[in-house]
Amino acid sequence: MQAVSSIADACDRWCVPLIIEAMVTLRGSAGLSEDEALAVAARAAAELGADLVELRYPAKGGNLAEAIRGCPVPVLVQCEDTVDDDAVLNAVKCAVSDGAAGVALGRNAWQRDDPAPFLRRVHAALRRGEAPA
Repeated sequence: MQAVSSIADACDRWCVPLIIEAMVTLRGSAGLSEDEALAVAARAAAELGADLVELRYPAKGGNLAEAIRGCPVPVLVQCEDTVDDDAVLNAVKCAVSDGAAGVALGRNAWQRDDPAPFLRRVHAALRRGEAPA
């Protein structure tokens, strides 16, 4: 925890935003649902000094609305798995619907020969909460 605090302080001094990926690994005795664990992790990341928190969608199709509402800084949703365009755009739509500030695309963007047309569709989905036809 002290290392994260030191990094957060340095980011503040350098005027560099700190993004913390709040990762959740559930164990049988955790006593929390995945949605609850994500909410706790997001809040903890913000309290450690994150300017943005990055979360992965719940594995079992839960929703992030509660975690996003309870986090005092903007939340980005990971769209990390390489999937077809419609699935990524649907994830973007769900993220926006849940209240996310944006998405982190990873290889869904950088592995393309020409990412511009796809990123225009993602941009439109972020602005309106729906993918263009």
